[in-house]
Amino acid sequence: MCLREAEKVPLVDMVAATFTCTFGDLALLQARLEAIPGAKVSVRSFTDTGAELDVSVLKDDADGTAGMVADLTSGRAVVKFGE
Repeated sequence: MCLREAEKVPLVDMVAATFTCTFGDLALLQARLEAIPGAKVSVRSFTDTGAELDVSVLKDDADGTAGMVADLTSGRAVVKFGE
């Protein structure tokens, strides 16, 4: 009975990715990622040359997000998708 009354939440396929970028690209990249519906930055770690962002994005939008990152950073950022 409780489950029937509970709010319905849609299930969506997500994919994990790691974006590696320079400090010069970081602020713009973070702003664009925050604007993508369903995208979530879970971990930010910094290196001596830039940052690594662990991100989850909608599976259907993964290729588009990778393309956006490449365009935004003129190919400087590295995108790796998890298994």
